Amino acid sequence: MELWIRRYIGIALVGGGVLGLATVVGYFSQQLELAQWALLLAICIFYIWSTIIGVLVLEGKRSRKVMYQALTIQLLQIPVVSLPVITYQVASGFHLDFIYSTLQNFYFSVKIGSKFSLGFLDGGQVIVIGVNLAALLASVLFVKYVIPSIEVSSSNESV
Repeated sequence: MELWIRRYIGIALVGGGVLGLATVVGYFSQQLELAQWALLLAICIFYIWSTIIGVLVLEGKRSRKVMYQALTIQLLQIPVVSLPVITYQVASGFHLDFIYSTLQNFYFSVKIGSKFSLGFLDGGQVIVIGVNLAALLASVLFVKYVIPSIEVSSSNESV
């Protein structure tokens, strides 16, 4: 089970990171303000980080540092929020969103690809609160099966 979870996480991180970078490249030709360039740089760093960690996971790196970074990337993808004050959603790879919207009530959204949405004071009147179920499930499985195996292997190495 651990191997399949690591494969899924690795493929999702690499695929989502590469797709995200490919999407972001299109913005480099546009005229942007300084704050937009800073956000674009942050997005690029996130997708590069995702790709590197995904490759390390697929190559079988079993260090705590790599595994906890992979888990952190998954945890960052769980919330979906759009309020008048803040908008936030990050997805790298596959995302299955369960969302409540004041416009449409509850609904599911299934997508393959990458999404990065961050905004302040521009959320509009529609309130959206949701959870990326794919990232939540991956995080739970990762904590249940992968992290304990890392803890066991690292304690065996120190004996």
